[in-house]
Amino acid sequence: MADELKDISVVLNGDDPLTDSVVAGTALRLAHHFGAMLAGFEQANTELDSPSWRDDDDDGPYAAVDFCGLSKPRESERYLRSSAMAELRREARHSGSGWHKGVRLHDLVPTIRCSDLVVVGSPLSQGRWLEPDPADIVLTAGRPVLLVPRKFAQLRPSQRKIGHRALIAWNASAPSARAIHDALPLLRLAEEVTLLFISHDKDTQPAQKLLAMIAAHLNRHGLHVRPELIPSDGTTAAQTILDRLSALDINLLVMGAFSRSKLSETWFGGASEDLFHEVGIPILTAH
Repeated sequence: MADELKDISVVLNGDDPLTDSVVAGTALRLAHHFGAMLAGFEQANTELDSPSWRDDDDDGPYAAVDFCGLSKPRESERYLRSSAMAELRREARHSGSGWHKGVRLHDLVPTIRCSDLVVVGSPLSQGRWLEPDPADIVLTAGRPVLLVPRKFAQLRPSQRKIGHRALIAWNASAPSARAIHDALPLLRLAEEVTLLFISHDKDTQPAQKLLAMIAAHLNRHGLHVRPELIPSDGTTAAQTILDRLSALDINLLVMGAFSRSKLSETWFGGASEDLFHEVGIPILTAH
């Protein structure tokens, strides 16, 4: 992701109107702030030809999503009467990128690879198989993905805050390095950024050196972070991250996805799979 976003893709599953509305609102806020083009995609297993998206008048413009550093939604009379989903459909159709229905993964991936960011509902949030599976989008897109969990969408509108306090889960892996770089445009908007490194070695000096190096690198990009090194005490990495998210009241997690294969994480456990299940805030991730 460059310093600015110019193309944003949004993938909707059609099963949960509230989650889709919040996903749409998040994408709209980002697109208007960065002046980005929008492309919308409906998943292939949507049961209705024309989904009945919930238009919640009490949810306000942009589905009441408060993204740190982004200007408030414009308050024209037309816009205040428009739901986030209606506005997203309208803008995608008029932006040149279009609105695509019945999209399967093999058709979706080449298109979203032309984007700077993909916004999608969190994987594993539904009680059935999704096509395309958001976790597979993360694995195959080659682009940063902003996952918006159902738990986040179900918060009261005043609680739907993104990016004010961010946590970077850094483990020096290739996906982690890519996620940090891809997240820079959003991290620069944050009020506080914590850089977390979980050391699994008794000798923490190598971890401290790596943490100092990445902190200095981010500082040269104009990002001031608070480094935090936590020695592993037998607690899983996922649980340690969850504990810090809660303790620091974080509302944006930046992390690499699937350092191992998705299949191996599913069978043997892994931080990506566990966090995608449990985290209730948006996750900016990359593979």
